Amino acid sequence: MLASLIANRKLIARLTARDLASRFRGSWLGPIWLGLQPLFMLAVYTFALGYVLRARWSEAGSDSPLIYALFLYTGLLTFSLFSETIARAPGLLLENVSYIKKMRFPIEILPVVPLVAALINFAIGFIILIVLNLLI
Repeated sequence: MLASLIANRKLIARLTARDLASRFRGSWLGPIWLGLQPLFMLAVYTFALGYVLRARWSEAGSDSPLIYALFLYTGLLTFSLFSETIARAPGLLLENVSYIKKMRFPIEILPVVPLVAALINFAIGFIILIVLNLLI
């Protein structure tokens, strides 16, 4: 199976690029949303949990809501990677019926495409996390 993934790496890259492009097709900012979405998510959670509900992370050594937001954001990044991959898995065959009907299409690469797309989202969110952690 690993040999098949290596042999079809260009097809995986094309399908992943198509998957990422389809998420933001027709939107005004396009692929910029890949970076803005985690920032907006972090801002909403920081405001709602840090300032409105006054949730704190007492073991962090600071009573700042920003520290709590960074801890929360770290967990949300990990959870979004897992949930995005698992949520898309059941519909993979139904989404790609036209590919499956082809005689020589490698079906074993289908689960890899949403995983790679989720890893790209995770990497962008992780870079944002590192930058914000250094700033705070």
